[in-house]
Amino acid sequence: MTIPLGAADFFALEAGECLDRLETLVSQPEPPSADEILRNARVLRGSALMAAQAHIARAAAGLEAVARAHRDHKRSWDAATREQVAQAVEEFRLLVRRVSAWSEADTARALRLGRGLETLAGGAPANPPDRPAEGQRPELHTGVRAFVAREGALIASALDRAARSLRSTPGDREPLYNVIRRMQSLRGLAELGDLPPLPEILDGIELAVGDLTRLFAPPPDVDQVMQSAGQALTRISRDVAERGRPDPEAEEARRFTELLLRAFAVERDVVPIESLYYSGDPEPSTAPL
Repeated sequence: MTIPLGAADFFALEAGECLDRLETLVSQPEPPSADEILRNARVLRGSALMAAQAHIARAAAGLEAVARAHRDHKRSWDAATREQVAQAVEEFRLLVRRVSAWSEADTARALRLGRGLETLAGGAPANPPDRPAEGQRPELHTGVRAFVAREGALIASALDRAARSLRSTPGDREPLYNVIRRMQSLRGLAELGDLPPLPEILDGIELAVGDLTRLFAPPPDVDQVMQSAGQALTRISRDVAERGRPDPEAEEARRFTELLLRAFAVERDVVPIESLYYSGDPEPSTAPL
């Protein structure tokens, strides 16, 4: 998978810092803070999604599952758990170093890592050990197809409203929160992992909304990110309704990933100077009282 050099460098830096923090947490003699492991696993997953590294992001989701199991007292933090998580951190380091020369072997390695972490967390792996080819996947039940098509269209509509709101009233966060609420129905779908790129699109939307609710000033053209997300989900909904499966290589999904990366992953802390004051401000440089 090829991504722009700047984004690859940014991902390597952010992922490396995150893995350093995880290594410190795991190496402690006493059980680490589950919330800290969860927070860093989410940062790792988010950074991977922003860099279009979906396989690393899925493996990081397995680490999140382990952290939640530890937090909820469903998995004790014993010597075996510590050792397996420590090994997983090293596996993530190897995968991050392979980003610029990614191969099918790296994809398989990331899938094994994610399945191992999901098993450690106490759940069933999201994908079987030997995932069949596209043509061999079992057909979705008619009811599931209708559900995905309907819910995807509703999320796309919410994204369109959010995009229009970002253009007219950038400070209004309620349309963004409504997108997240609308997404919850698909999040609970058991077949979600078998419908790429739907899980990745939902993760990207969630991360974009999370950043928007925290940033003082939204990135330029962020409304286009939301609009492209809606278009990607509209395409997925149509494909599922008509063909039973979304197209993993759909142009709409690639466009959303490109805009997401441009808006949030590269120089995400740099904002235009004009975004620091409102339009028509007669004295934009006046110091506050």
